[in-house]
This record gives sequence, structure tokens and C-alpha cells, in this order.
Amino acid sequence: MDFLSLLIFDLDGARFGLDATKVRESVWLPELTPLEEAPLWVVGIFSLRGQIVPVTDLHVRFGHPARSYTPGDQVVVLETAHLPMGLIVSEVIGVVELPGTAIQPPPQFDSVANSSSHLVAGEVRVGDDLITLLDIFHLTQFPEAAIFAGAPQRPVSSSHFCMEAAPEARAVFRARAMALREISIEEDATRLGLA
Repeated sequence: MDFLSLLIFDLDGARFGLDATKVRESVWLPELTPLEEAPLWVVGIFSLRGQIVPVTDLHVRFGHPARSYTPGDQVVVLETAHLPMGLIVSEVIGVVELPGTAIQPPPQFDSVANSSSHLVAGEVRVGDDLITLLDIFHLTQFPEAAIFAGAPQRPVSSSHFCMEAAPEARAVFRARAMALREISIEEDATRLGLA
């Protein structure tokens, strides 16, 4: 029997799951730099030890209004074929092992929509919770047309990260961004110098 490792997380009271083998790490939400010409759901980027990570707001990705961020939010960093991708979540719950047979297909509400547009891969019960499984492949795809032509215009007010947050919260976000940029001494020692 095949078993799956799922990372379970909370997003404003709803429980979601992802293939845990595609998760690099989770970090506390840092200050994000807005990214021009990106889809509206990509709310910014940050540097994770020298690597740029675009960050998605799942509320916006699912077509809901953007949410306010708090210092208690986290970013789940996913490994994809082309670049890492972050997802803002309320709380990382943990990793569970489940048999593949426990996953039920998602309900299909539209017979005409292309299956590649669906972000939900299935549903599974974990304890008393019903978990919505997200399809990492479709979630992290950036069709060129959506990036440059079809994405709604980013509001002018989003030119700075969390302008509505209290100064103390903005200072926390900024300090986290600075800390995540740093390459640890051990990592730096493994890099070769170029002449």
C-alpha cells in the first residue's frame, strides 16, 4: 500500500494539505517586496539565503479578497521545477502519513472547465478535520498570458508591504526579511571562490 506524506496547514480556520515531499521549509512571514507584472495573487518576493522566492496569497489565488497579514503568519516554501514558491498560511499544523486510498477526488462543479485550471487535488479526513489537498503543480504554474496580459492591475496602495499594519508589526516583518537574506557561515563555506 502506498503512503503519502502531507503537510497540513491552517488558513483562517480552513485546513489544507500539500505533498510534504515538495516542501522545502516554513518560515515566519517576512516583509515582501512587491513584484511588478506578476499575477495579483503573487503578493511579493523575499530573499531566502540568496534565492528569490515569489509568495502567493491563497485567498487571492482562489478569487477571494486579499487578507490582512499578521506577524503570526507563516510562509510554506515549496520546491518546484523552475523556482521555489511561497504560500502564506495562518499556521503550519504538521506532517501526517496517510494511505493513498484515503484521498477522495474533489467534487467537480463544472464540466466545461479545463482540468488543468483546478487547484484542488482531493479531499481527505484527518481525525475530525476534512482537509482540502492542493495540487502543487497547478498551484505553482504561471501561464505567460496570465502574468503579462490577463492579470488584474495591482492597486496603487499595494506598492509597500502591509502599510495598514502597526509600526511594530512592520518592524518585525522587516527584521525577518533581513535575517532570511543572510547566508549562514556553514553554507558560505561550501561555495567555491571564482578567480
